[in-house]
Amino acid sequence: MGGVDKGFVELEGKPFIRHAIEHLKPQVDNIIISANREVERYEKFGYSVIRDTQDDYSGPLSGIASALFHARTPLAMIVPCDMPYLPSNLVKRMYRKLEQENAEVCLADDGEHIHPVVCLIKTELLEQLVSDVEAGQRKTKSWLTERNHVIEDFSDCVEAFVNINMREELPK
Repeated sequence: MGGVDKGFVELEGKPFIRHAIEHLKPQVDNIIISANREVERYEKFGYSVIRDTQDDYSGPLSGIASALFHARTPLAMIVPCDMPYLPSNLVKRMYRKLEQENAEVCLADDGEHIHPVVCLIKTELLEQLVSDVEAGQRKTKSWLTERNHVIEDFSDCVEAFVNINMREELPK
């Protein structure tokens, strides 16, 4: 995105972060924004903003660890801001699958790809995650799939998992 913080890239007249908030707000009790840059701008949305617990940017796992540390619930729904069309029943479906299978983590699969940064995760995994990140673990999908995990099939709404990483991918 040319060095611009993805959360503030505009789509349909709103920044990505606003899309994420609007999709999640009806589905969860609390929203926490994980950001390592432009924290003050994110705070203007009215939610807690947290930074990675690691001093060096250690990738998505460090952000997930920070989210688990700050969560005050037994589960945390993790989503990236660059997926602006997430389904309105995302949390419900993932929670149902997690509970049915008595798993620790539920990952979203759009029928083409597993999206490890779209996961419902038990906060009790925090200690293990922090230990593994401190030991050098950086591979999000590997770490999550090494846990007792399940995968929720969202192939009925593959378009909801469009991931926009470059300006050229923004709809015209």
